[in-house]
Amino acid sequence: MRFLFASAHPYLPQLAGGSQTNTHEIARALIARGHQVAVLAGLTGAGWLGLRHRVLLKARRRRASVDRALGYPVYRSWHAWEGAREAVAAFRPDVAVAQSGAILRVAGALRNAGAPLLIYNHNIEFDDHGAEMAAFRDELFIANSEFTAAAYQREYGVNSAVIAPLFDRSRYEVESDRREVLFINPHPHKGVDTALHLARACPDIPFRFVMGWPLSPADDARLRADAAALPNVTLHPQTDTMARHYAHAHVLLAPSRWAETWGRVATEAQFSGVPVLATCIGGLPEAVGPGGVLIAPDAPLTDWIPALRRLWSDQPFYDRLAAEALAYSRRAQIDPARQLDQLEALAARAIKARAS
Repeated sequence: MRFLFASAHPYLPQLAGGSQTNTHEIARALIARGHQVAVLAGLTGAGWLGLRHRVLLKARRRRASVDRALGYPVYRSWHAWEGAREAVAAFRPDVAVAQSGAILRVAGALRNAGAPLLIYNHNIEFDDHGAEMAAFRDELFIANSEFTAAAYQREYGVNSAVIAPLFDRSRYEVESDRREVLFINPHPHKGVDTALHLARACPDIPFRFVMGWPLSPADDARLRADAAALPNVTLHPQTDTMARHYAHAHVLLAPSRWAETWGRVATEAQFSGVPVLATCIGGLPEAVGPGGVLIAPDAPLTDWIPALRRLWSDQPFYDRLAAEALAYSRRAQIDPARQLDQLEALAARAIKARAS
């Protein structure tokens, strides 16, 4: 089959988040199965890629332009819903999968262009749909977690098949020396203030912060100043080779402030038997399972310190959670073969429904 994954959000390498990484790993896995895959994404003007596509769009008077550096076509448009018709005409997908970022507006454009449709929800930001749900009730929905599925059921009465984020385990699994607390994506939404508080309160514990989402100039300056003032914190640039950071993780810290619908870094860490200390919010409990410690979202900062201390120094407790984390990472829910079978079956249903 020919799959077109679409979102109004920018895509790799312009934006690297959980949704983009998930799409890339699904694309690679589907291609390995003999399918053809393309992506339709939003575009920013930043960097060499933004400049290249700005020139192409203007010179060719098009709504979408394409690059293939990732190993498959990526159609980029200032507004993905405006580029949908050109992407569908060029790639001729058997099925289009709308995801995140004005998801229903993009879905409507794909449907109007003639593509059979799947709607794959990765967040619960209902005000970001870009269109009314009533027009899409006959479509097939996927959710990335039981948490997301339940939220859409409560809000709209929508039933969703659940396909958890897909992972290429080999990209993350390492033998860790377990010498640092790892915190990925030091953004306000991800709880950077909690992470910094823990680093100040535990000066004997080394912390590794890895950059993720773009920060505002003020937030970036504040983070760098705070990290520079803490000798036990090292700040590392964003990377797509996360295994080198998991190779030093004793604990994965995920003190998110918002309703994560999964928490991809939790699963990535658990592939190496690294326990997770996380907020009990959104889909994080589903991602962490028995392989970590959860802290209530309204708990005071002082509740985080003894939890981290115990994970750092109580060896029997730590060993038990590390074993649980590794075992949980092998559950059927995140078995790639099973997940791809589900996606293929849903795509076949969408194609059949469109033809009838």
